[in-house]
Amino acid sequence: MKRSNQRRLGLLASLLLASAGITVSAAEPALSASREIVVIARQGESVLDAIKRTASEDPAFRAEAKIWAESPPANSGVARRVGSAVFTNAEAREAVAQSETVAAVPATDDPNSWPVVGIKQVDGSFWVANPMAALERYSCNPSCRLTDRVEVKTTITPTRRKTVADGSQGSPVVGIMYYFPNSGNFTGMHVDVWGITSARVMYKSSPGTVSLVAGQGRKAYAKNDTDLAGKRLTVSVQFWAKVAGNWHWDAGKTADCIGRSGADYRCFY
Repeated sequence: MKRSNQRRLGLLASLLLASAGITVSAAEPALSASREIVVIARQGESVLDAIKRTASEDPAFRAEAKIWAESPPANSGVARRVGSAVFTNAEAREAVAQSETVAAVPATDDPNSWPVVGIKQVDGSFWVANPMAALERYSCNPSCRLTDRVEVKTTITPTRRKTVADGSQGSPVVGIMYYFPNSGNFTGMHVDVWGITSARVMYKSSPGTVSLVAGQGRKAYAKNDTDLAGKRLTVSVQFWAKVAGNWHWDAGKTADCIGRSGADYRCFY
């Protein structure tokens, strides 16, 4: 039967049903409203890794990700893209399935658990990480498009001096944030910083903190609760940003430095 005849018959049937008081509504495609998910990836994470981590933490996101993973791309039904990279529908489903058994990520209240990021500079008296931490926002429907990226570069000059009200404020951490591409989805960017000695986090409940503005250097201080002459010091940095009312973070730390003694208050890596 030609399509024109099919349309005429369909229209006639609709008119007959309407005259009988029966309303016919078009069937909506299943799951159409939930095929898009927003994924926040940390530095070094692939989109699939970020989906797996987030789904392991958030049951609501896991449910959305399952719908997304079962919704094949309209163009091919085979592959999804993240920029120039390609992953399959099977890999998308596997990432969601693995989220129920993936190991827990480091707790946000354990600055000593985060990875060493960056490298000592020149004579070993300061540390640079470029970047120390980063967050990326992807819109996946069904392929994934990078909409926003924020990162913070840090320069850290550690001191062994005890933090006191009228003296040393602690180890200065200068953070410079870069935001590109910038679709305005990240807000509230700031860093928290801690000093750690031999795995003990100092001033754990009251870190140094500073808000960040793109392209501007901002300074926070990692505080010491004792003089660290001849002792180890690590500085840990946690970077925060808000997306749609939810906070997300990435973090890193320096290697250990050893505090000098006497009149030399520096700490060398």
